[in-house]
Amino acid sequence: MILGLCLAGEVLAFRGQVLNITLKEQTQFILPVVPRLGTRLIFPFLLDDAELKPPLNYKLTNTANFAVTRNADHLAGQNVFLITALGEGGEIGKLYMSMGGYNLAINLIVSRKVSDHISDIYLDLTEQERNFLIAARIETIRKQLQTNYASQLKRKQTLLNRQDLAALMIRGVKKRRIKQIYRGGKNGFKTADIYLDDFLYLPRAFYGLHFWVEHYGKKFALLSLVLRAKHRIGAETVLEGHLFCFDAGPKLDECIYISKDDHLIQRRTRLHITLTADNNEIHHLLY
Repeated sequence: MILGLCLAGEVLAFRGQVLNITLKEQTQFILPVVPRLGTRLIFPFLLDDAELKPPLNYKLTNTANFAVTRNADHLAGQNVFLITALGEGGEIGKLYMSMGGYNLAINLIVSRKVSDHISDIYLDLTEQERNFLIAARIETIRKQLQTNYASQLKRKQTLLNRQDLAALMIRGVKKRRIKQIYRGGKNGFKTADIYLDDFLYLPRAFYGLHFWVEHYGKKFALLSLVLRAKHRIGAETVLEGHLFCFDAGPKLDECIYISKDDHLIQRRTRLHITLTADNNEIHHLLY
């Protein structure tokens, strides 16, 4: 019985602790690293994001007893940074990281105690910082769309995008109903309701969000849709895709957002949807 309790304790220790640390302009903390286990830093953005100014830069002071990714190319498309220990216990080092105006100083120490193991550290943003980054992202997209609007009207969508849409709508598309309505007014678009209809998908090919915009005032056009998938464990993914909207009547538009990322339809994720209209209104939806 005692042996079983000990083993159960060891299993829990091997799983490691999961911590949340708020990412500030200057962030410093102590991190014990257990050899052959290591710790993952999970950031709220991609480490190779071109919009990070300045871009990611990092320096490990003790390479004899600790190890990190030495080639920044290996971080492409990742928001995870792994730290491992090579020492026998008690050795110290420091990891300096800077990206997008955030500066981290992580004080490393090698620990032989499995109970010290921290498997994951989620580096979170404050709500104010998160909203600022979202607003900046939306403004960048809006300016890009306005710059390219005239040429987009001439050529509509590229052949690839039309093929994606045709494939999604015609070739044996599957559906999962949503039936969720978001009323306009104080907390949304002033003159329209948003109605999420269903998910459309072809497994391992394309995934779509099908919704309607019902106008009860002057009709506007959607300029962009930014979609983030938040996982139960706290990680967040920005989904890349294409937005299509069609005139479905004097007061109605039908829209489809297409992505090749299956996070769009996973039941274990929450979707944060940000819609921007050509009248500068912004609507945040949570599904």
